[in-house]
Amino acid sequence: MALARATSLRGSSGTGFRVTMDENKISAAVQACITDALKSDKPYRSINDSLLMLKRLGWTEEERLEVQTRVLHEMKQRRNTGQS
Repeated sequence: MALARATSLRGSSGTGFRVTMDENKISAAVQACITDALKSDKPYRSINDSLLMLKRLGWTEEERLEVQTRVLHEMKQRRNTGQS
């Protein structure tokens, strides 16, 4: 699963303090989530499973909502343009 690779970017600054809303981490999770969803016969279930995995890995609600928002926006764009 692509998301498993992306979650290795879990995010800390190296100083012991958690980095909030790390753009690279968010972007990697979004791309991985979309990739997994497009490979699935149930893409929205796949998205839900990916978001649940992020929760289990300790991502904040803010981070998960950002991933969810971007993923759903991208899926909507793909649907509207006929991409798969």
